[in-house]
Amino acid sequence: MMKGYVFVVLLLVGCSTFTAKPYEERVTEATIVTWLTFDDIEKECIKAGSKDPGPLRNILGCVRYSAKTCRIYTGKTTTMETLGHELRHCFEGKFHE
Repeated sequence: MMKGYVFVVLLLVGCSTFTAKPYEERVTEATIVTWLTFDDIEKECIKAGSKDPGPLRNILGCVRYSAKTCRIYTGKTTTMETLGHELRHCFEGKFHE
């Protein structure tokens, strides 16, 4: 069973830094973020459209976004690094693919 959370958040992830895109280059405007947690995150992300990473990699989270909404998918146990990474996708889209 999934649970959804709607929140507004500022995350500071200390593992790495990046330069945020200017506002006019971001993929969203005023965004409503929903955080969904699942027992089997790989299955849910693949069902939502993520590519199967194969046997040597794991999916820790994924995201689906539009101009106004963003849904973050993670396992029930996650890290601030994973949550922050997925939240960045909400505002900057596909920044590493």
